[in-house]
Amino acid sequence: MAVVTSAPAAIVYVGPDEGPDGPGGMTGWMGADAWFGQVTESNDEGPGGSDAMLFGAPTSVSGNSLDFSPTGFLASVNSTGPLVSEIVDSQLSMMIVAKPGKVLDNLRFTEAGDTTLAGNPASFTTASSVTNEVFIDVVEVDGMPISGFNIQAQMTFTPSGGTYSMAQDSNGFPIFSTDWSGSVDVDIAQALLNEGIAFQFGVTKINVTLDNTLTAVASDGGSSFIKKKDFDGLIITTNIPEPSSLALLALAGLAARRRR
Repeated sequence: MAVVTSAPAAIVYVGPDEGPDGPGGMTGWMGADAWFGQVTESNDEGPGGSDAMLFGAPTSVSGNSLDFSPTGFLASVNSTGPLVSEIVDSQLSMMIVAKPGKVLDNLRFTEAGDTTLAGNPASFTTASSVTNEVFIDVVEVDGMPISGFNIQAQMTFTPSGGTYSMAQDSNGFPIFSTDWSGSVDVDIAQALLNEGIAFQFGVTKINVTLDNTLTAVASDGGSSFIKKKDFDGLIITTNIPEPSSLALLALAGLAARRRR
């Protein structure tokens, strides 16, 4: 079970599994081929602009997927006439470290939710939307630290690209409701090659931040609701080197950690 602690500018989720530094080091969630740690959440959605648990602590780790099941990540407004809106934004951050002999080759991020709109079927201002930007800092390649290499990706949503309105989606009915889902795949190894960064095996440690925003807008007696149901975390596809190379990579990782 996760333990929640406070930090100056974030909520910290402390997991049950020791990290790559062993006893006394960081704790997190151990997957089949990678460790997820330093999981934090920051926003200003709590009382007085404090941080609120919107993603919440990870609920499980299965294979190489760290799963979240948010219960309170939503935006909702009701209008009695004038335009009203609510924007709810939260940043989820974590470190991902490959186990010795493994590398982080590809990442897949997925999430899902639902939205309901009600009011004038011709209204463009009774609407909702979801966005999610992914920022990846590559901090270790072949078990050795690097700096200054970043990857940015935008999650793609269906249906309607993650943007909904009564005028565009209700088909003339006074209420519209749909489930939505989003995903993005990031090929880290190819990103290294595109930048001309030489490596023998691949990326062994990254920092990840997801900036997720839900928006609800309503006018003229309308209402708008959008909620994140299930954030399926990360699925990491690992590149497994040949046996001789695997041993070398494991030794390189251990040597680098001893130097730190």
